[in-house]
Amino acid sequence: QVDPDTRKSWIPLSIGAVNVQIFHDSVKNVYRILSVDGSKVLINTIVTARMSFTKTSQKFCQWVDSRANNVYGLGFANEADLTRFMDKFIEVKEATKNAIRSSSVDARQTYRSESDWSIQSKRLDPSLQLKQENAHLKFALAQSSNNAKKCQEELDILRNNNAKLTTALQERTEKDGNKKERETEKFDLKQIKLYNHSGFYCFNNIWS
Repeated sequence: QVDPDTRKSWIPLSIGAVNVQIFHDSVKNVYRILSVDGSKVLINTIVTARMSFTKTSQKFCQWVDSRANNVYGLGFANEADLTRFMDKFIEVKEATKNAIRSSSVDARQTYRSESDWSIQSKRLDPSLQLKQENAHLKFALAQSSNNAKKCQEELDILRNNNAKLTTALQERTEKDGNKKERETEKFDLKQIKLYNHSGFYCFNNIWS
């Protein structure tokens, strides 16, 4: 692989020849370029639809692993082996492209079928429509009950205020009536006193 620090020189991953294969990972449904030396994994690259091989000589090719941020190179014993490897790579790359297209179409069809099912279920499911109507009715009844309760509270407040005003008016009327009655009594008392005084004067005149 290319030196990740300098990006100018190659670092050998193995001293001797190793086995490099392209296989299908059924667990993740991807193709991998894999090379293992004993218990050490030398190369583990996932083939993508945009990946490309570059043939730099008759026995050497290289590619960029964007996921690992590495550049790998392979040297072959002869050009025929390199050609067979590149043909296999082109084959799995096309399979990867087709898998992506197929998954995209399936995703669109699944989304469309789910949307159609949702629309049909809304149109054809009477129980769902009945539940929605019942919910709306309950909400309307609750709102109407709250409004009636508020109106009753306001009416009680008005009645209470009216009773207070009536009581205050009666008390004021009684107070004014008592005051007027007392003034009348005082006036009558003065008249009686004046009358008695005049009568006594006349009585004296008669007997004198």
